[in-house]
Amino acid sequence: MLDHGCGRGSDVHHYRTSGLDADGWDPHPGFGQAIEPERQYDLVTNIFVLNVLPDPWQRIQAIQHAARFVRPGGHLFVVTRSPADIDPRAIPANWRTHHDGYWSSEAKGTFQKGIPTEEIIALGHQAGLRPTTQQIPLKTSPAAGQALLVKPKWSGSTPVTATGHRSGTLGGSPAGVGRPDDSGARRPGTPTPPRPARGDAVTPLRPVDGRPG
Repeated sequence: MLDHGCGRGSDVHHYRTSGLDADGWDPHPGFGQAIEPERQYDLVTNIFVLNVLPDPWQRIQAIQHAARFVRPGGHLFVVTRSPADIDPRAIPANWRTHHDGYWSSEAKGTFQKGIPTEEIIALGHQAGLRPTTQQIPLKTSPAAGQALLVKPKWSGSTPVTATGHRSGTLGGSPAGVGRPDDSGARRPGTPTPPRPARGDAVTPLRPVDGRPG
């Protein structure tokens, strides 16, 4: 399996100590996981990444990039913070709206958007993925959206390519994928979204250990 946007790799360590053949990838060089894998996996995870990307196109790019590493017939497991988690925080704190979400800290340039399961599935379709008929056998939480997506071995009459896209599907490099360091400081090298006078590059509001804060 591959943890896509793994931060410093704490989750990867947990998976390995559980006996799994696990790798991690994160675009921030400081986390030491920036080299892209050269293989595909039975399972790729993307945990609390999409909800911190302020541009809807970045979310499509991120899920397309994650899908590149899913073998045909393999799965992508996506978890996000839900609207039920984000909206009750944003309104009392007067988070300023931006696109379809909020600046959770304009000084740091951090963004949050509640993404429900249905939206994850819609994003998956942009990468040639579809939801499995049997979803995650985990207890659901109103604070999270989650979906288990599968890469078909064949999509209609069009084969899935080695890069994880249907022929003719737009690919793209990842944008702003990853996790913050423990201090919440911005990561160098991440793209800077449109913002007011203050603000740094977008970084996720997510602890490095892979669990929501």
